[in-house]
Parts: sequence; structure tokens; C-alpha cells
Amino acid sequence: MQERMVKAIASEVRSRGYKQVLSPTINVAYDSRWGRTHETYGEDPLLVSKMGVAYIKSMEGNGVICTPKHFASNIGHNGLFGGAVHFSERFLREVEFPPFKAAIMEAGAHSIMPAYNSIDGVPCIINDWLLSDILRKEWKFKAFISSDYGALREAITLHRVAVDKVDAAIKGISVGMDVEMPHTDVYGGPLIEAVKSGRLWVALVDSCVKRVLQEKFRLGLFEEIYVDPAQAAKICDNVEHRAIAREVAQQGIVLLKNEKNTLPFSKGIKSIPVLGPLADDLLLGNYAGWGMKKVSILEGVKNKVGNTATMKFEKGFRASSVEYPRLGKEV
Repeated sequence: MQERMVKAIASEVRSRGYKQVLSPTINVAYDSRWGRTHETYGEDPLLVSKMGVAYIKSMEGNGVICTPKHFASNIGHNGLFGGAVHFSERFLREVEFPPFKAAIMEAGAHSIMPAYNSIDGVPCIINDWLLSDILRKEWKFKAFISSDYGALREAITLHRVAVDKVDAAIKGISVGMDVEMPHTDVYGGPLIEAVKSGRLWVALVDSCVKRVLQEKFRLGLFEEIYVDPAQAAKICDNVEHRAIAREVAQQGIVLLKNEKNTLPFSKGIKSIPVLGPLADDLLLGNYAGWGMKKVSILEGVKNKVGNTATMKFEKGFRASSVEYPRLGKEV
């Protein structure tokens, strides 16, 4: 099922002209307080590894680069996102590292994304031990590393281990942090200044550029520049893909308790309460595609029971924004 799902995703990704996805999330979700557990495969390193390998092999096999994330310990202490982590090397190697090691050495991922947090005081984004010793030397990773959004700047604003953007650029390039996302901020003018001032060898920049260009040539990005919008419209959100999405959703349902066989609803049911802030708004997340026909829980229940039952909908509390706060302020 995983391979069928990923093949469908890959075809939609390619049809829109993309050749890289920022997935899968293969952090081990052992703390339910962490706000991104819904992105993960679970709390068992072996299960997460197997699911990640299946996803990556299928996606890469269909011509799209995977970027497994977030390397490493993104879940943090006490569920805190993006803060300082102080885990032993044994814990990292037994719990945090296995899915990423499998992603590189078994599945052949061609990109990887460091986490926002620091490990023993060193941000993952500029962590020489993590990115050079473990990833490059021990696991023989040859492709490129992509930053999480704004993570290089957080070496200044959150972790405070870089004095300014020039310093952050030097620290990032020096450990092989190849690509800054979502745009050139630290790796824009500050990187140029670092080279011109003699504080950063241009050969180190060339090494990062080389790893990125190798992947672009491998994917044929310079030969196949454009895609056909009409073809994309036929592929994206088509009937077959919607059927796969439905099957995946059905297989993902876990029914904990069904006293008196309440489910499925009988056709003679008279009243159904539907509660919750997202009952009438299907939230697919930041990474979902656009232009799709979405069916909310409320709409789905209405479609199922028709006019035979009275619907009682209560939205309840809803936060003003789904965005998570980032720690630290720019200095």
C-alpha cells in the first residue's frame, strides 16, 4: 500500500514540475506532547525505518528526490520543538539514528534535512559530528543536505552560536550544509561577503555546489525544463488517486471501542452530534496539494445519512492560527 500511495504522489509531484519532496518525516515519535507526531510513523525505530525505506525507495524510483527529516532528535526534551537536546550517543544511535541510517544506506535517499534543535549545544544545522562524521564519513552519504526553513538564521537568533549571518554562513558551508531553504538569506549576500573577505574558502562553496549540480544533472533538470499544465490537471487528484487516498485512510483507522455496535450508523438513526473545530474544515496540512475537492467530516456524515437524521454541529474552540511559534528573536 505504501508503494502504491507513493507512486501516485510521485506522479503528481513530477506533473507539476517538481523533482524533490521534503519528506518523509522519520523522527521516532516517543513523546505525544510533540506537536508534529501526526507527520511520523510511530514510536518504534524499526517500524519507522521500514516505513521510511519503503517510501523513499518508491519515491526515488519514480524520479523524485526524497529529503528524510529531521536529522536528528527533532522531538526534543519534553516534547519541546527546536530547543536544546542533551541525549547520550547510545540513545541517539539506538533510537534516533536507525531510520536515517536506513534511509541513506538501504533506501538511497539523495537529500537529507537537519533538525532545528541543537545536540549538546551544537545546532544540527551546523553540527560537524552529525553532518560530517556520521552522515558523510560513517554512512557514506554523497548527495546534498537541505536546511529546514530558516534554520541557518536560528544559529544566530535561537541557539546564539553565530554572531551574524556571515558567521552562520561560514559555519554552515564548513560542515557541508549545502542548500538553504526556503530562499537565500544567510547563503545570499552574507555568504558572498564571507568568501570575499577571505574568511571562507571558495573551494568549500564549490563542494556544496557540486553536490547540488550532480543531482540536477542526474534528474535531467537542464534538459526537461517545462511541464504540460494540461497533463498535470489530468494526473493530479484523479479518480484513481482519490481511490488510493481513500484506501490508505481506511487502513489507517483504528477502532478502539465500539460498544453496542454503534458503528457503522444504522439507516434509522435519528440524531447525530458532530463536534470539534475541524469537523467542518478538512485540514490537510501545510504540505498538501491545492485544487482538490475536499470532504469534511461534517459533509461526509451528511452524505452518508442524508435527510434521515438531525445533524447537531458544534465547532467549539479553535486557535486563531495553526502556525507554531518559533523561539528566539532576530538580533
